[in-house]
Amino acid sequence: MFDRAFINSIGNKRTNKLILLLFVDSVLHIERAEKQHAGIVQCFACNQLGCAYDGTLLTVVPMQISDEEYLAEAPKTLHSSQHNKKHRKRKPPTLVPPSRPNITRFSDDSVILSWSHQNIGLPVEFYKIQYREVTNSSNGNDWQTDNTRISHFTHSYQIDGLTPNTYYKFRVAAVYSNKDNKQGKSSSKFFLQKGSFQAPATPVLTDVEAISTNSVRLSWTWSREGGVMPDGFYVCYRTVSSAGSYEKAIVAGGAAARSVVISHLLPDTAYEFKIWAYTAQAPSNFSKIK
Repeated sequence: MFDRAFINSIGNKRTNKLILLLFVDSVLHIERAEKQHAGIVQCFACNQLGCAYDGTLLTVVPMQISDEEYLAEAPKTLHSSQHNKKHRKRKPPTLVPPSRPNITRFSDDSVILSWSHQNIGLPVEFYKIQYREVTNSSNGNDWQTDNTRISHFTHSYQIDGLTPNTYYKFRVAAVYSNKDNKQGKSSSKFFLQKGSFQAPATPVLTDVEAISTNSVRLSWTWSREGGVMPDGFYVCYRTVSSAGSYEKAIVAGGAAARSVVISHLLPDTAYEFKIWAYTAQAPSNFSKIK
C-alpha cells in the first residue's frame, strides 16, 4: 500500500498525483516522488494459508539545483523580453574630431597645416581641409573645402593658391568609417604676409634606414649657424617613380628632434626623402635628397 492505494505484483502502473509506481520482481520502483509522498509504505503477501505483511518509512530528499541551472531553466516571459527591447537604446557612435591645426607659412601663397587625432572612437577613413578668408564682416566668407582626400595616417598638408596679405582660418574635417563626418576646432586667425623672413638653417639628412617592410628611420643633424631657432622639422617623401607632389609629415619633438620613423610605405618600393626646418613664418631650404 502506497499513499492509501494498493499496488498489485503483476506490474500495473498507476499514476497518483504525477507519481509513477512500478512493482516488478518483488521490487517497488517509485519515480517523480515529491516531498508530500513521504510516509509509511506497507507490503502484503497473501496465499491460501493467509497473509503476511511488513512496513517501512519512506523519506523523500529534494534534489538540489544550482543557481546556474535554475537561471538557465527559468522561463523568460514575453512581456519581459518585449519590455527590454522597447526600452533598450543604442549608444551613438563616438566621433572624435581632429585637433585644432597649427599653421606654418610656406610661401607667399601657401601654408602647411599640421594636426593630431586620438586613436579612440570610430576609425577615420580620411581627412579634408577647410579654410576661409577672415574679413571685417561679422559673417565672413564661406568655408572652402580642398578636394584632396588625405589618408588617415597623414596629419599634415599643404594648401596652395592663397592670397598674400590676407587673414585666414583653417580647420580639419574627419570622415569616419560610417561615412559620417565631424570638423575639429578652427585655427586662430593667420595672416599670410608677403615678403621675405629670416629662415632657420638647412638640416643635413644623414641616414635613411629600413626598419621593416613598410617603414624607415630618418636621421639628420642641424646647426643654428647664427640663424633663428626652428619650431620643428618636416619630412617630405614620395616614390622614386612618381613625379607627383611629396607627402609631408611633421616630426614630433620640435626643434630638439633628430630622427623620425616614417610608416605606411609600400613594400619593395624605392622612395626619396628630404627634410626642412621651419618657423611659423618661414621654412629653411630643403636638405639634399636621399
